[in-house]
Amino acid sequence: MPYMWSPSGERVWIESARVGVYEAEGYTLVNPTPAPPTPATPTPATPTPATPWRGRTAPEEETPWPVGPSGPTTMIPGTAGENRFVYLIDGKYYLVYNVPVDSDGDGQFDETVPIAYETTAQDLVDHGLLDRTGGITALVGNHRYSADEWAQMGGLVLGNINELNNPDDDPMEFLVSQMIDQANLYPWLLDPEIMAMTAGAWLEGRSLTEGELAGTDWWQTHTEAERNWLSMAAQSPGAAEELLRDNRIMVLEMLQTAGVNNAPDVLVNLLADNFTRGTWSQIYLGNQVDLLSDPAKRGDLDDELTSYFDQHAGFTLDTTQKYQDTVRDTVRKWLGPTFGEWDDTQIDRWAAKLRNDPDAKQRLDGMLSRQRMAMYSAYTDPTSTYDDISGPWRNYVTQVWGQQPDETDEFFTKILQVNDMTEASRMLREEGVKRGVGKVTDDMLAALSESFSGGGIVRAL
Repeated sequence: MPYMWSPSGERVWIESARVGVYEAEGYTLVNPTPAPPTPATPTPATPTPATPWRGRTAPEEETPWPVGPSGPTTMIPGTAGENRFVYLIDGKYYLVYNVPVDSDGDGQFDETVPIAYETTAQDLVDHGLLDRTGGITALVGNHRYSADEWAQMGGLVLGNINELNNPDDDPMEFLVSQMIDQANLYPWLLDPEIMAMTAGAWLEGRSLTEGELAGTDWWQTHTEAERNWLSMAAQSPGAAEELLRDNRIMVLEMLQTAGVNNAPDVLVNLLADNFTRGTWSQIYLGNQVDLLSDPAKRGDLDDELTSYFDQHAGFTLDTTQKYQDTVRDTVRKWLGPTFGEWDDTQIDRWAAKLRNDPDAKQRLDGMLSRQRMAMYSAYTDPTSTYDDISGPWRNYVTQVWGQQPDETDEFFTKILQVNDMTEASRMLREEGVKRGVGKVTDDMLAALSESFSGGGIVRAL
């Protein structure tokens, strides 16, 4: 890029494409062996106002910044390094920070949004960013932009350098890491516009105002509940943290009431934080808790919950369905298929007791033991369940009838209640003949045939 002499005698680094523009404003190209123009008279005249720069009043021209072999230095010495520049925008100097942003939501901070604070050379000296006022024009170099060009860059003018908490700090690396960490709770932080404004507020040692937030695209395209959470988080961080904790406790209690006692903190927080952020409504949260607590319930889990369980394969919740199944199995074990068919109301009542009381299972077993003894009083051992007493008789019926008994059949219940081999045999033969049970009929005919042949009965010829 070429160098040009300004009307006041400064050597300036110019983009090649802008040479013509600067020539029209009184700038001249520097010769291969540059030398400043010789004054017309030996007695220096009082400096005249500078020629307007590109149609606007130019800022105060000062002694050039030292120029190296490859051109003037454009980065200001200090801890901010490459993230901090001085721009000339619409005729005014600005201290500019480039804020890394994730513009397309892919997790890569591969673009920047410039944020600017109006300044002067003296301000930079006062803040320890320059060792002398001279050279600010050369320091700007080719960072000269019109208001339209600045707008096209997506730049934001956020205030004056004197509003900054510490202009020598470089907040960007720290700020970006903090935003990534907090983005789950504060998703707007990854919005490029809000990220840039947040960086500016951080530099100024303050929080964003609701008025500033209300002017962003994010604010305009999200729900009232989401905006309320943004406002609270930005203006009252303490209240936001308190609400976050309260809602997590509330959701944990909702899950426990619904019968889920082993929900991990990560899952509880996922549910609660979606509600806190305004992403989920109260009704939707309740629906998701119901679906988690009862797998038999019709409905669709939210994609975030589905993803959670995909990532934690093998983990199962301690759900209402689980306790309902436990009650059903326990009742059938003690009372069998005939007397062990409880309605849903009874099952739900005992399922709730099992969820909330570790001693409830023992009480359920005791109650069912007493009921079993009342129904099958011939069996006096209180620890004997229906499964215990039915097994031998199930095998005996199969032996006599040649087929498995139907345990819901009232006749099988009578066999169990009798608990007597002789009486049971008689009952099985009589009932088998009535029902046309093949083995019973065949056994009777075989016995009759053997009896007749043994008695010497002579068949007619």
